Amino acid sequence: MSASALPETPKRRPGLFLIELDGEMIGTIELNRRDAERRSHVRPDAGEAELGYLLLPEAWGHGYAAEACAAALG
Repeated sequence: MSASALPETPKRRPGLFLIELDGEMIGTIELNRRDAERRSHVRPDAGEAELGYLLLPEAWGHGYAAEACAAALG
């Protein structure tokens, strides 16, 4: 399993990563500092960011999200 940057990611989405398993996409990770106009509990001015993931149902329960989140934060 690996977390890698999506190819040709638009400049406005630099924290979006693809999660792959055996060469197949199984989900995404997003590390994002929310804009002030977007409603959120994240405080970008305090250095905070939001980390979220989306996995295919067949990938649930195998620890892939935890591994990919750790890789994205690294």
